[in-house]
Amino acid sequence: MKKILVSAVVASIFTNITVSANAAGKNTLSLDYAQSHLQFKDEEFKDKPKGVNIKYRYEIDNHWGFIGSLTYTHQEDYLKLNNIKLTDVDMYYSSLNFGPSYRFNKNISIYGLIGAARARIEAKSPRVSTFKDTETELVYGVGLQINPVKNIAFDVAYEYSKLSFEHSNLKDIKFGTWMLGVGYRF
Repeated sequence: MKKILVSAVVASIFTNITVSANAAGKNTLSLDYAQSHLQFKDEEFKDKPKGVNIKYRYEIDNHWGFIGSLTYTHQEDYLKLNNIKLTDVDMYYSSLNFGPSYRFNKNISIYGLIGAARARIEAKSPRVSTFKDTETELVYGVGLQINPVKNIAFDVAYEYSKLSFEHSNLKDIKFGTWMLGVGYRF
């Protein structure tokens, strides 16, 4: 009886070590569609900057891991007065975030992100000189990854940043960016 009990305990320990080692070192690489929503003085911009997001996730054990995220969106627009085009306007947004991830079970995990966001506005007009302004601020976000099967991950995330351009009247522009994509877990 004692040998059976010892054998069961040893088998249980090795099984747990194997399961933990099996979960450790898992990676997920995802590619997402990104779309930013801009709000300035309680007005939303009509056109939404669109772009791409790439995420890399590393799982330390069955539950905890780290994730990194890189986002880029861009929008070309123009200003007009009385149906006359005055100025071309380009808006660029990018962010780099890192944070912890937590896996609830083999199918569902969440993550939090914090990092830096950078936005640039360029206004070009044939009648006046080109105007450029760039600002960098804190960005934070949350996300969810769902693994319907072993090697596929669906990713949905949201990040938020508030930027003020010092050299213009564009103060407190709120950037909210949604990301939706698919990834490969290996």
